[in-house]
Amino acid sequence: MKVAIILNSKAGSVDGNSPPENLISLFKAHGADAEVFAVGGKDLQDAAKRAADSGFDVVVAAGGDGTVSAVTCALVGMDTVMGVLPLGTLNHFSKDAGIPAALEDAVKLIATGTAQPVDVAEVNGMHFINNSSIGLYPKMVKERDKQQEQLSRGKWPAMFSAAVMVFQRLPVIGVRLKKDDNGTVRTAVHRTPFVFIGNNAYEMNVFTLGTRKSIQGGKLSLYTARDNGLGGFLKIFWHILLGRIGRRQNFQTEDFEFQLLDELEIETKRKTLDVSLDGEVRKMKPPLHYKLHPKALRVVMPQQEPETTGEADAKDTGAKPATEVSKPEVR
Repeated sequence: MKVAIILNSKAGSVDGNSPPENLISLFKAHGADAEVFAVGGKDLQDAAKRAADSGFDVVVAAGGDGTVSAVTCALVGMDTVMGVLPLGTLNHFSKDAGIPAALEDAVKLIATGTAQPVDVAEVNGMHFINNSSIGLYPKMVKERDKQQEQLSRGKWPAMFSAAVMVFQRLPVIGVRLKKDDNGTVRTAVHRTPFVFIGNNAYEMNVFTLGTRKSIQGGKLSLYTARDNGLGGFLKIFWHILLGRIGRRQNFQTEDFEFQLLDELEIETKRKTLDVSLDGEVRKMKPPLHYKLHPKALRVVMPQQEPETTGEADAKDTGAKPATEVSKPEVR
C-alpha cells in the first residue's frame, strides 16, 4: 500500500525529534510505504490533490479539522481513500469517525483497516466535512483572529475574550430559509443571531454536545435561533439540559429550530456574508445553497452503526478494504 501523508506543518507535534521519519517508520511497521509532504495550511488541498493524481492508494490528513477539511476538498468524488492522523487540538471529525487518538493506533487503522463511505456537504461549490454557519460563530472567529494578531493573545484566551464581546452585542441577520426535505419545500423568514448547518445531525445532549453519532446518515442538520436576546439562549440551554432537542427529526419552539434536511437555501439582503466552513471563515455571496453528497468520500475508519434519524441504509454500509474502492457518487 502506498500512503501519502499530508502533514500540516503548523499542527500539533508528532512524537519523536524527526516527525516525518517517525511517521514513515510507523507505517513501515505495518507493511505500508509512506511518504510525507509537510506543507502550510494554504497548500494542503493542492498537495493532497497532487498525491491522489500520483497514484497513492491512501492520502492521509495529518493535522486537525482544517487539514481534514482541505484533504476532503481534494479527494471528494475521487477513487482515492482518505486516512486521518488526529494531530490537531480538537479533532472533531476523527472523534465522530471513531478514529483512535493515539498516533500508533491511528497508523495501524489506516494500514490495516477498511474504507467506509461518508457524507460530504457543500455550499455554493465549497465542500465541508463537519459544519458551516453564519452569524455568531464567524463573528467570534474574526474577533479572535484580530486579538491574536493585534494583542498577541493565545488562541483560546483570544477566543474566550471574543465570545464575551460578541455575546454582549449579538449579531442579527435577516434571512429567508428555503428548506427541502424529501421534495417538500418550505420557506421561513427569520431574524436570527446564527444559522448552523451540520453534515449529519449533531448531538444536543449536555454530555455529548457537539458530537455526531453518524457521518453516514444522508442528511443536513439545521439549527437556528430566533432574535430573542440572551434570554432566548438560556431557554435553548434549558431544552438541551432536558434532552428535548434531537429526539426526533424536527424540533421547533419560539426560540429555536432543529431540522434534518436534504437541501437548504439561505437568502438575505446583504451583498456578502461571513461563512464558516469547518472553522475557517470565508466571504460568500448569497444566496447560500447547501446540499449533501451521500457517500461521496471513503475514509479508513471503524464501521459505524446506521443513523436512525437519517436515511442511511442499515443493510449496505459499503465497507471495503482501503485499497478496494469504487467511484464515489457526487450529485
